[in-house]
Amino acid sequence: MDTDTLVKERFLDKHITRAKVVQEIGEDIIDFLSQIEDFQKKLWEKKKFVLKTEYVITTDRMPEEFYHEILENKEQKREWDELGFEIPKVKEELKDKKLPIDTKHFSIEFKEKLLEKLTEKADLDDLLDGWLIKSENYQALNTLLPKFKEKVQTIYIDPPFNKDQNADYLYNVKYKDSTWITMLENRLRLAKEILSDSGSIFVRCDYNGNMYVRLLMNEIFGEDNFRNEIIIRKGKRTESKERNKFENDTESILFYASNKEKTLIKIPLKEKPKEELEWTTMFFPEERGDPYRIFYGIKIKAPKNTHWQFSQERINDEIEKGNIRIICNNCGYIHEGGSNISKCPKCSSSDFSAQYMRREIPVNNDWTDILGYTYIVSKSTGFQTENSEILLKRVIESTSSENDLIMDFFLGSGTTTAAAHKLKRKWIGIEMGEHFWTVILPRMKKVLAYDKSGISKEEDVRERYNKKTAGGFFKYQILEQYEDTLDNIELQENQSVKKLFKDQYLLKYFLDYETKESPCLLNIDHLKNPFVYKLKVNLEEVGAPQEMLVDIPETFNYLLGLKIKKIKTRENGRKYLFILGEKEGKDYAIVWREYNDKWSDEDFKKDKEFIIQELEDWTPHVVYINGQSALTPKNFEIRLIEPEFTRLMGGFSDN
Repeated sequence: MDTDTLVKERFLDKHITRAKVVQEIGEDIIDFLSQIEDFQKKLWEKKKFVLKTEYVITTDRMPEEFYHEILENKEQKREWDELGFEIPKVKEELKDKKLPIDTKHFSIEFKEKLLEKLTEKADLDDLLDGWLIKSENYQALNTLLPKFKEKVQTIYIDPPFNKDQNADYLYNVKYKDSTWITMLENRLRLAKEILSDSGSIFVRCDYNGNMYVRLLMNEIFGEDNFRNEIIIRKGKRTESKERNKFENDTESILFYASNKEKTLIKIPLKEKPKEELEWTTMFFPEERGDPYRIFYGIKIKAPKNTHWQFSQERINDEIEKGNIRIICNNCGYIHEGGSNISKCPKCSSSDFSAQYMRREIPVNNDWTDILGYTYIVSKSTGFQTENSEILLKRVIESTSSENDLIMDFFLGSGTTTAAAHKLKRKWIGIEMGEHFWTVILPRMKKVLAYDKSGISKEEDVRERYNKKTAGGFFKYQILEQYEDTLDNIELQENQSVKKLFKDQYLLKYFLDYETKESPCLLNIDHLKNPFVYKLKVNLEEVGAPQEMLVDIPETFNYLLGLKIKKIKTRENGRKYLFILGEKEGKDYAIVWREYNDKWSDEDFKKDKEFIIQELEDWTPHVVYINGQSALTPKNFEIRLIEPEFTRLMGGFSDN
């Protein structure tokens, strides 16, 4: 082999070797990045901790034994004053008022005693009118899913539109189409699981997004379950600044059923325009049933080959409303209103025909007869695009019944929850912005006390929601967020850089560490005292995270998907919390207490006797308990909380 050939081969071998090394390094980097992405995904999908739980209840629903403490609370009085309520001076005034009490102004002991008292005769979740959740909506839906799966009857959302500029208030809407659709897609998939089999979902959008939303909804809910594209008014009519197109005065609501064969739908009626009012007959083709009806005392037979459109009961009702008249076929005398007759007062004939004035007609998909947004910036909320309550009234009443559950996970200014409460529905509202505190929470407190604006002025609403029938009870909560989870990832201080690189993948180190040490994924040792568990939390949009107590019991309730029935707190040398819940026809008792590894046999004996005594009236099928215990399965099954908590929290249990 000549020298030139040898040099070329060695040069080629060198480059091939170098290329292989680069390839191996590249594959390692890709594998590393893939694992990092998988790690981030698991953190994102992990169920989130409940950080804080408070309750708002009106004074008319409060047991009187709490009145003295309420009147002595300066913070509560200050809030009443800020909300514009007249402050009561004596206990007797609290009975007649519907002032909202917020448990955040009171001690933990006050809240615990209140919940125990309220749940002595009724189940807590049955007493609650609604849930307000401060959280990014994916995290909230993911956490709430076990409890509310297939429980929600109607969902309405007005997500931020993918415009070319930011919204006028509070929201960033400058999304690229792909980002916007991805944001909606994973939330709508969770929403589908929460929706009941007879439920409906309404998604509001404009011309920028309706074509994308329609295709996305077809994929998730099924094209067959598409019901309508409803046309609504944006607000005031405006003159287009562009002369080469028509002004966009309408938007769309895409209406889908969970299951079109089982959907609950009640077509509402709307007032017929005056120029279209006219007297008409009341016949349908074909002879059927009793051919006679009585009008104002006159018996009238339906013409041959027809039958009456209305039953006698319906005719009597329409006569009361002044919507029916009879005409003498002999002389033309018209009789409407007033008393019954036996014959024509003018010609004594008994030959009459009847006519009906249809003043209302069924609503179709054109909803431009009502406001889509309020006309002006709401003085109470500051939203320029605040959905109108009359719009939500039509949505809610057409697809749900009283006591059904309504949800909005882009809550905005709180119109959906406000309208749902006034219509005697239960509700869930989810919002992440700081206006949760400044807009939504104050608004719902005013709704409980009685808010005379919006649909409160509607005659049919006044019968159900007025100064006497207002009042209510709801829970509001703050959830841990993805950013909080990241902030709670901490490297072990004496872990060397050499060890990190030796393990090759930083991700593996994170996973190994997280499942053992980091509070963001729960160290089971911390459950020995669940009442002092803390996380670093971003309470403000700027600034360093702050340590905050975590509501471990409420978190576990959501993980199990329990309907909460009873709650009581006890002291027996240490704090005990007992929660009775129901799931799939079984009663579950959750027992939390301050547990210590150094307990003696006598400690375990006393612990067992006390727990059995407290559970005696509940007779649960299953008892969950934190830490070790001396409980033995007699009348109920015993399960440890720690492994179940870790498994249900999600994302890392197999690592």
